Amino acid sequence: MKNQLFLLSFLLITIATAGKAQQTTIPMPGTTHGVAVNEKANEFYVTSQDYLLVIDAATRTFKTAFRLPYLGAGVCVSPTGILAVTMYSPQTPVPAVSVIDPAAGTIETVWDYAMWQIGGCSFSPDGTLYVGSSASLGSKNPTDLQQLTAFTHDSKGWTVSKTWHFLDVGYVANILALNNKVYAVTVSGQTNEIASLMVINVSQEPLTTKVITTMPSGRAYGWRWPFSLSPDGRRLYVPVASYITGGKAGALVVDTASDELVDPLFSTPDLTPFQIVFSGADTSFSYWLNNAVWKYDFRTNTVSPLTQFFDGGQSIDLQVIRQPAFDLLAILLQDRLVLQEVPRVPAIFALTNGASFSTDPVVSPGEWISLFGRSLSFRTVTADKVPLPTELEGTKVWAQVGNNQPVALPLVFVSVNQINAQFPTEVPVGASVKLWVEGPGNQKSDSITVSVVAATPALFAWPDRSPILANVSGQLVFQVVPDGVFTLYATGLGQVIPQVTSGRPAPFNPLAWAVNQVQVFVAGRPCEVLFSGLSPGWVGLYQLNIQIPADVPTGKQGLVISQAGSSVEYQITISGGLTQ
Repeated sequence: MKNQLFLLSFLLITIATAGKAQQTTIPMPGTTHGVAVNEKANEFYVTSQDYLLVIDAATRTFKTAFRLPYLGAGVCVSPTGILAVTMYSPQTPVPAVSVIDPAAGTIETVWDYAMWQIGGCSFSPDGTLYVGSSASLGSKNPTDLQQLTAFTHDSKGWTVSKTWHFLDVGYVANILALNNKVYAVTVSGQTNEIASLMVINVSQEPLTTKVITTMPSGRAYGWRWPFSLSPDGRRLYVPVASYITGGKAGALVVDTASDELVDPLFSTPDLTPFQIVFSGADTSFSYWLNNAVWKYDFRTNTVSPLTQFFDGGQSIDLQVIRQPAFDLLAILLQDRLVLQEVPRVPAIFALTNGASFSTDPVVSPGEWISLFGRSLSFRTVTADKVPLPTELEGTKVWAQVGNNQPVALPLVFVSVNQINAQFPTEVPVGASVKLWVEGPGNQKSDSITVSVVAATPALFAWPDRSPILANVSGQLVFQVVPDGVFTLYATGLGQVIPQVTSGRPAPFNPLAWAVNQVQVFVAGRPCEVLFSGLSPGWVGLYQLNIQIPADVPTGKQGLVISQAGSSVEYQITISGGLTQ
């Protein structure tokens, strides 16, 4: 029995299991303001009161915290993982900026000026930090007039390298720094009635700016809803309110090559996105935040809800980290951070025989198959009971013949990139079958088509193509002796009598014999096949009990399995003495 368990673990790749798609809520120590993400470090960063909290995306737990000199506001992340945190004080107009190195555990306050208001921050690809702010109206102090400030780092630390002031601009709210230019939402100085979306060429002297568009009441969106850059860097999205765009809420879209507006992206009249974020390098969809989280499909120009509206406070911010099996959304509320797993659409790259891993587009009834692909499951899960389930943690594999009702396949193992399943014994030979994966969240892959044949024989073997062998005592052996009796383990031997229902273990009495005759040859000599059929007590595992010819030569010899017009060859070692 011990060796049989070893064999099963070898065949099924047993790994620890976990739950379905999860939502984790992490309480915050105080009022929150912003969340940022570092994909390389797999971390989220949250400002809560006067703390910057580092949260491990893998474990969904606090990793460390940094005490800030003032109340935390926005967070931006450099290409090397350095953080900048904008801060404010409710008692006195003292906005500030601190730079944090999470890896080194250091924090440095680099800006502490008496300004009316501080805006957003952004790191350029070369590591320069840009910060937007307001001009203190009526002040004669030049330091109060800077509305865009650049910081660079050298051996002395972070220092101000350049400052800029813009006429008729009272406040530089949101910013996004790219190569040699900064996109900014600015609000007019005296009335705050006009907002401008502009691009600033920071590499030229004198400074050049270009107003891309203007709109009324810009403050309503400018400081609250940040820019979003598409993963390919070609499009910049700026959320706008419905009263700005004539009744339709959505986003302004800027071509970053020409810095011109392109066709606007619109949602429904009732849905104003506070924030738009993208998943990894995927530009086919984005996530929108508006007290609930929505998924926007660029291909169909539609939005669909992912979460319910949250109780106990308005949604503040949204970020996403692309995990191997799913997207992990970080939804920031006033008093907590909600981490929500979101399934991605599965994709099948290949279907193989479960023993030989050959990729021929044919299968046989009852065969163990392996599907390889992307986003096939949230986690690695192995079935732990029989009859085998047709769903493991939200993942199913479907088979359909013509217009007949689809049938779910018994599953023994699912993971992000691989599924091991039993092809149904009930599907007739000669049928053309569509197969597809339904992942968590009812996400469906495109289908593939396979043909059903009488047999697809293959032995479970070691990497050197020597078959897994057992002697009459059930012990694993690595050599055979002439005239000895041994057991080979296989899949793809096709229909059996009596027929065994898919997913159920084979009976001990009567034995389930293969319908199609199996021939075995060693060194070109026929072996006596004492039994060919399903291994009693196992699901979909065939065994061949064979007697080695007495006159077979010693050494490495070819072993050929032939059935229903299909043949496959392996290597077997013949010993002149006792088996080892």
